[in-house]
Amino acid sequence: MKKIISGCALIGSLLLPTVAGAAPAPLPFGDISKHYAKNAIVYGYENGLFSGAKGSAKFEPDRYMTRGEFMVVLDRLFSQNEQAFYPLLMLSEHDELGLGEGFDEPHLPYVDVDRLTWLYQPVLRMEIAFNKMYGPNALERIFPGKEFLPNQPITKGEVAQLFALFHSGPAANDDTSKKLFSLLQAGQQTDKLTRGDGAILAVNMLGYMAAEPILPLLDPNQTKFPIVPEIEDIFPLFGVYTDQISPDESLYVKAAAKIRNYNDEANTWKTLQKLADEKFYNQVGVHYYLSWNPEVPLQENMKEAFLAIDAYFADKVVLPDTLELLVANVYDLALKIETEDPAIFDTALAHLRTYEPKIKPQSQEWQALATYEAAMEAKRGNTQKAIDLYKQFPQNDHALLNAVYYLHELKKDSEIQQLLDTSKDTETQMHHALLIDSIKQELNLLAQQSSFANDLSYALHRTDNAPNVTIQGESQLNGYSFKYQQTVDNEGKFSHVTGYYQAPESLVPQKLETYYDDSANVEYLHDFEEDTWSKQSKSAIDYMHEWVDKQSVFDRMTKLNARYLKQSFGDYDVITEWIPSDQLRAQSAKLQLGAGRLKSVPTFVTKYYIDHKTNQLVRKVWRYEEIYDKEYAAYSGSDTYQGYGTSALRIPQDTLKGAVEQK
Repeated sequence: MKKIISGCALIGSLLLPTVAGAAPAPLPFGDISKHYAKNAIVYGYENGLFSGAKGSAKFEPDRYMTRGEFMVVLDRLFSQNEQAFYPLLMLSEHDELGLGEGFDEPHLPYVDVDRLTWLYQPVLRMEIAFNKMYGPNALERIFPGKEFLPNQPITKGEVAQLFALFHSGPAANDDTSKKLFSLLQAGQQTDKLTRGDGAILAVNMLGYMAAEPILPLLDPNQTKFPIVPEIEDIFPLFGVYTDQISPDESLYVKAAAKIRNYNDEANTWKTLQKLADEKFYNQVGVHYYLSWNPEVPLQENMKEAFLAIDAYFADKVVLPDTLELLVANVYDLALKIETEDPAIFDTALAHLRTYEPKIKPQSQEWQALATYEAAMEAKRGNTQKAIDLYKQFPQNDHALLNAVYYLHELKKDSEIQQLLDTSKDTETQMHHALLIDSIKQELNLLAQQSSFANDLSYALHRTDNAPNVTIQGESQLNGYSFKYQQTVDNEGKFSHVTGYYQAPESLVPQKLETYYDDSANVEYLHDFEEDTWSKQSKSAIDYMHEWVDKQSVFDRMTKLNARYLKQSFGDYDVITEWIPSDQLRAQSAKLQLGAGRLKSVPTFVTKYYIDHKTNQLVRKVWRYEEIYDKEYAAYSGSDTYQGYGTSALRIPQDTLKGAVEQK
């Protein structure tokens, strides 16, 4: 990041390529033509960071950017990269626009940000994101007080702290803002930021995000790798067609449009097959689109996909992007066929290798082919062969990421360091340097796993050994919403829960009250309609998350391969815990779960917010998704630890005597 945020010269050379002889595009603002930040402003506008009207609006690049304006830009940056932050934020459909899980209205602590203004939603989203990432009232540490002062110029120091949202690694307590401020241009933290400089910083942040940080911790759920390039246009025409086209060309263009718009019909495929049989000159496009025919077996689609590659080489025109799309098509089809034919990667890989003599070694075409050959080797379980391929072009982002991941899986960290030291890309050196820095940070975090786990274990130990704890919580389980207060007596092993819940089919919340005797594994539940108490055993475990909650941090790390990330901001350390799906499924096979056989766990993430001074837990947030044979269990929520006391808790005698035992 230090390297990328270095001035607008980078923006012109790296992010805004030009075509010789092309007419200059009209500027989106009428007052930036001679400004040093012009390229950044244009790029930011084209990527949705700024709003304007072609040529008529003014950007006012030398005016100071206000707090409100910067929050809008930050929100747009975040929204464009929200998926990258999901492992850390766990934003759900229930709290995307509010802190309440179905009960409370969205709110802000600032009295001068009205919910009817354009500013409300961006500030609200950023407050939620900072709270999720760094703990309660995180945004208020940057903008303290009851007023946000949206029209006040934002300072470089405030910008540095706001950019902490995009900083994936652990920040150093109160030094966070100083470290991030060093990424900004020279000056004092109190210096105001102009709109032009704000555009440069925002666009550079887009470049930083394009470096694809590989959180969380080298893919603990083992679903991300091998990484392959994301192809934006999967339905090109493989040629240029104008209004003056032949009848056959018109048939081809119309058929492609139907497939692109998902309006294909039987006649669409007949038309393409007729063009293929009659040797219509665009055989690449004809066979590529025939490989999308849903009316034939996938193996027939695969034959067409390879015919498209054959046609590509028959044309003898070097188009690396086209070859990449065609090979990616083969790879995607192999992924679909794999469940029926586990040997599909063997046959597909053997076929792809027949094209190698047609390609110049180490060329862009070769890289397009090698990327998917290596991915297939990884899918076949030939990890070392995949690594050997990836190591031949480590200047490629995807190759480098994959090589690092698989080397780490094989515990060959010394080879990783050698690879990073030799990896470079002269054409996009700045971008690649960012990626290497991100990988090094990731490996550094992995080396600190035991330390992070010990910190979490110590905090949970202090919480569990406090005589009395009061917790305010909200949660969602399978469509049921809960809001409650829980008092826990750790010494007596009792707890008392009061609150209310709302069933998915009900519009009216229902009261709830329970007592737990943890030493006897007994629950006492109050029926408010009958004003009676029932008693039932809690020894059985229905869901996997209930079992995990009873395991120590050490056991979760050693037995379940849990991964940890520690971040610091303001008053809190935030430790995020991920547990891989395969480890949970393997452990569940040894248990008798009430929900049945556990098939998959798409998400299993818990965040713990720990006070610096007391080392006690102040908040816990979780999101678990568990798929069983006949049930999908989605469980999310948050607990806020509001007080640590000394008062003892006992279950009332009337409850104990009147409780009817339930089976």
